Amino acid sequence: MGSPDLSSKIDAFPEPTLLIDRTGTVVASNRSASQLLRLSSARIIGKPLRKLVREDPEKLAGYIRGWLRNSKQASDKRTTLTVLPRDGREIVCRAVGALLPARVDQPRLLCLRFLALTMTATEQREPHLLSACKKQAQPQADQRWRTAFENAAIGIVMADFNGRYFSSNAAFRRMLGYTEADLYRLTFDEVTFEGDREANLLLVRELVGGKRRHFELEKRYRRKDGTLLWVRQHVALVPGMQGVAPFWLGVVEDITDGKRVEHELSVQRQKFLESEARLQAFFENSPNPIFIKDREGRYLHVNREFKRVLCSAQKRVLGKRDDELFSAEQAAAFQANDRQVLEAGVPMEFEETAFEEDGQHTSIVQKFPLLNAEGEIYGIGGIVTDITERKKSESALRFSEESYRVVVETANDAVISTDETGTIRFANSTTSRVFGYDSTELIGKPWTVLMTEHLRQVHEAGFRRYLETGVRHMNWQGTELVGLHKNGREFPVEISIGELARSGRRMFTGFIRDISERKQAEEIRTTAFEFLTKPFSDQDLLEAIRIALERHRHKQGHEQELAKLRRRFGFLSFREREVTSMVVSGMANKQISVKLGISENTVKVHRSRAMKKMQARSLPELVRMMEQLKDFFEKPA
Repeated sequence: MGSPDLSSKIDAFPEPTLLIDRTGTVVASNRSASQLLRLSSARIIGKPLRKLVREDPEKLAGYIRGWLRNSKQASDKRTTLTVLPRDGREIVCRAVGALLPARVDQPRLLCLRFLALTMTATEQREPHLLSACKKQAQPQADQRWRTAFENAAIGIVMADFNGRYFSSNAAFRRMLGYTEADLYRLTFDEVTFEGDREANLLLVRELVGGKRRHFELEKRYRRKDGTLLWVRQHVALVPGMQGVAPFWLGVVEDITDGKRVEHELSVQRQKFLESEARLQAFFENSPNPIFIKDREGRYLHVNREFKRVLCSAQKRVLGKRDDELFSAEQAAAFQANDRQVLEAGVPMEFEETAFEEDGQHTSIVQKFPLLNAEGEIYGIGGIVTDITERKKSESALRFSEESYRVVVETANDAVISTDETGTIRFANSTTSRVFGYDSTELIGKPWTVLMTEHLRQVHEAGFRRYLETGVRHMNWQGTELVGLHKNGREFPVEISIGELARSGRRMFTGFIRDISERKQAEEIRTTAFEFLTKPFSDQDLLEAIRIALERHRHKQGHEQELAKLRRRFGFLSFREREVTSMVVSGMANKQISVKLGISENTVKVHRSRAMKKMQARSLPELVRMMEQLKDFFEKPA
């Protein structure tokens, strides 16, 4: 009985193939054999070989015995057999048999392949007629071959086993730029680019050695002018026949333009990959959260900072929408802003709020549409900048400025600020009461408008000298001068000056007090002593005056000290005031750091700056100062 498994294994053979046992019976047949014999495999299997071919039984048995002995001579010898198809024809075939390797589960089998179909039996019985027909047709066939060979658009070349060219068509010669005579003096090795020779030579050796029947490779030829030519070459071995030695045949296709395009594409791809790598590195290492969404709001890509800051590391972000990652209120706000960008088709900036593990954060989010090659919006990109600390700083700065403004506006002294040119940039409301000018009226005018004529030149010269050398021409802490009222009235004033340098700019602030009443009181006391009737002893009067003056000086000194403390307090930052308030209340640095959420070292820095600005030499002195300012010091909430 035959084996379907064996038939299926030899179905891949292109030649008609039969498997025969030692008795000469067919045990397997492939499809090609069925087509040759015009019989199904089922009807072929089980038949003796002698019923499928017309051959002398003894001679056929001898062939089979030779093949079964696995003789190399028998295996290599091509035996002519006349096959008997079912349609009644007789077909002469060249066949070769080979003994298959032994297996435990079955006896050794003979594989019989019909390698090529030749002439029919009728043609064999008429050899003279066939020979005459061939002789008549041969010149015509040769001419057609030669015409096709020479006029082919693709290069065709032939070379012997030494690699020397002996035939080529015009297309091949044009490719290399050689004449026919020049080319036939060369070998393929001499016109092959040095870097491709070894690989080409290895394939040719395998071809000549019978390891392969043909091969294909891409290589470079060196033209006669020295330039390189990229080709795709198909090479096949042509066996020898009728006294002609075997040779190899090559079909050559010029692919130089294709290689150039391929190289350009490769360069462009490499540049693209490098650009993409740079972009990816920038994207992933950006200190700002960055995201990309599609039109439906699903996250396509987010960087590490986005996941770290805005989403828990355990959350899966990609493919999700805002309403799956954030609260409903936050998601609605984010999506509304996204729609604005998609509808407008231009970059836009939004201030968005998100609740994170450490509390509420405010961010500036720059959102922009993403366009494809056709200019259509396929998504939206965004860069997030956290401005929470900036918001806090701005709020603290506004509070500090407001506190300073309140202190300045409620001061009993006129407060005027000028730049380094001496131009007035600020004047408080008390200035109007002291000098008669509205505070806005003085802005932009020179400081000297408030001085008498004889003092202006002296002040201007001294101010210029100070800017150049740093040497002051007067005492900046409580100097008595003569002021000039808007109505032209001169009156005595006491002035203290402070300087502030910031961002390359210098500002000067003067605290001016009208001391007219004080001067009048001093004058009255001086003259009254001589003219008043004294119903008591001179000694008692002098003692009473001394006590009154002492009290007045004490009160005046207290007021001056209080004014200085107010000015110093006005220069404290919001954080310095917070720290000072807690220090004065008796809290330790560590307690303050915990309450404010800052480091202990930062508390020490703020405390040191506050003491320096308040000019306090010790903590008890700072406490005393704050006690004096208790009506003006506002504790933070």
